[in-house]
Amino acid sequence: MTSKGRSLLIVISLGLGLALVMAYSAASSRLRLAMVHEVHAQSGTDVIRVSTTGSDVPGCGGESHPCATVQFGVDQALPGDEVHVAAGVYDDVNTRGGLTQVVYLSKTVTIRGGYTTTNWLVPDPLANPTTLHAGGQGRVLYANGAITVTVEGLNLTGGDATGLGGSSLAKDAGGGVFAYAATVTVRNCMVYSNMASSTQWAYGGGLYLWGTTATLDGNTIVSNTAGTTTGSYGGGVYLDKSTATLTGNRVQGNIASRDSEGFGGGIYLLLCNAELADNLVQDNTASVLWSGDGGGLYLFRSEAIFKGNTVRDNTASEGEEGRGGGMHLCTSHVTLSSNTIVGNTASTASTGSGGGLSFCMTNATLNGNTILGNIASTAADGFGGGLSLLYDPATSSGTLATSHPVAVSLPDSRRGEGLWTADPILMTMTNNLVARNHAATQGGGLWFDVEDKAANSFRGRLLHNTIADNAASSGNGQGIYIGDGVTLALANTIIAGHPSAGIVITAGNTVTLEATLWYANGVDTAGGGTVLTGTVNVYDDPSFVNATAWDYHLSPDSAALDRGINAGVRTDIDNRPRPYQAPDLGADEYWPPGALRPVYLPLVMRPSL
Repeated sequence: MTSKGRSLLIVISLGLGLALVMAYSAASSRLRLAMVHEVHAQSGTDVIRVSTTGSDVPGCGGESHPCATVQFGVDQALPGDEVHVAAGVYDDVNTRGGLTQVVYLSKTVTIRGGYTTTNWLVPDPLANPTTLHAGGQGRVLYANGAITVTVEGLNLTGGDATGLGGSSLAKDAGGGVFAYAATVTVRNCMVYSNMASSTQWAYGGGLYLWGTTATLDGNTIVSNTAGTTTGSYGGGVYLDKSTATLTGNRVQGNIASRDSEGFGGGIYLLLCNAELADNLVQDNTASVLWSGDGGGLYLFRSEAIFKGNTVRDNTASEGEEGRGGGMHLCTSHVTLSSNTIVGNTASTASTGSGGGLSFCMTNATLNGNTILGNIASTAADGFGGGLSLLYDPATSSGTLATSHPVAVSLPDSRRGEGLWTADPILMTMTNNLVARNHAATQGGGLWFDVEDKAANSFRGRLLHNTIADNAASSGNGQGIYIGDGVTLALANTIIAGHPSAGIVITAGNTVTLEATLWYANGVDTAGGGTVLTGTVNVYDDPSFVNATAWDYHLSPDSAALDRGINAGVRTDIDNRPRPYQAPDLGADEYWPPGALRPVYLPLVMRPSL
């Protein structure tokens, strides 16, 4: 081979070698990029996978090599990523920033359970239960900061926040979930058997959310306890200074305090703007041994809308006096529509008020609710089996500004702490059924009283309500009891089935009734107050469909049909149009079978030409 040929061969060989090196280098680069991508894809699009059979090593999170713990998976994720967790129990607890928990969140992330190692795409939390278990060593989930956290399809249990603090008052808070200043969504999770504290005042046995934008949707929050030794708040859920939406949750069997004062056995809301719809709040207790307020729910200094909820079989206190077996609503602005408040008890051991609902310095609108079979007290004096309203001075600090009729001014500590309402308390009740409730003394159905008449007054409008078959052991005011500082106006009302008195009005107070059906009361009115009745008074059988089976709809032969006046109410308790011909008395509007019901369209106002 000539020199020229050898040179050409060398050049060709070098070229092939360089090409191979470049190809290897490119392949290596792609491999390295693939490995990096396996750990972190583009922010907001990646999925980190976790399984009990995985390994916590750098680069874990892929389908074939998931991470082993949720915390390690979260640490691998970029902000916006999802962490998919396969079925199993994850009980590894970590300590960060002096706090102990299963998962510590300081970035935007979604954690979703219900997967399997062979299906990372479609979760099924029922078939593939995924449990984060703190084992009583700390919280289950902790989230802090301006982040967005979504938690779905997980069982969150075994949390204990004793000694971890966290509440706005530096007390223990949030045994299951704690979140501060975050946007939080908890959806289709089971939060159970968690505790906020065993040594001090406690807040939120299941969840504590402070300064958050919170969405709780479709969760089961059951058997949580806020505190076991001292006064405590929110056995299931505590929301503090938050904007919250709670929809379709089951809040059941929670306890605020086992050994002292308790507030909000199921739910406690403070300084919140909240909407609660289609939730079941059942079998919760505010206090086991001491006084308790709000067996199902306690609302304080908040604005809230309650719609379509069922609040049943809750107890405010099992040891001393209690207020609001179902709900206690204080210093707030609330609207309650189409809720069922049934079978609640304010106290089983001492004085009780508001077996179903208790209002304290609250502006309230009630429309289309069923308040049925509640008890103020089973052991001592009881006031308002179904509903009670009382002006009750409270000791608080801070300020609250509101544009609503309840305006609250809180003096600073140099003047002594107190609470003063600038305007009269107002309430409107429309299309409500108040039936078969029980008070030991006064107001089996409704009880209205202002404790400090000189400082305040109460005015109420009750339109198209059915008040029937309520009881009071002493024989006082079995339908309605009207105490000091109260002025009521009622229209299109059924007051029936009270063996003692339909209404008791104390001296110095006034009630005005227009279009009333009176039936089967011992006496229709009693007391030394003023009763003004209108031109329409019916003294005949309302003929309910089946009162013994809790059905208080009107039958075709009811004396209430077409006897009402026009009170501006266009629907009934079931949201059916009103009237059929002329308005019926009471909460129900009777429509014959097959009758064509009109559909009302919004009224459009046009300026005059």
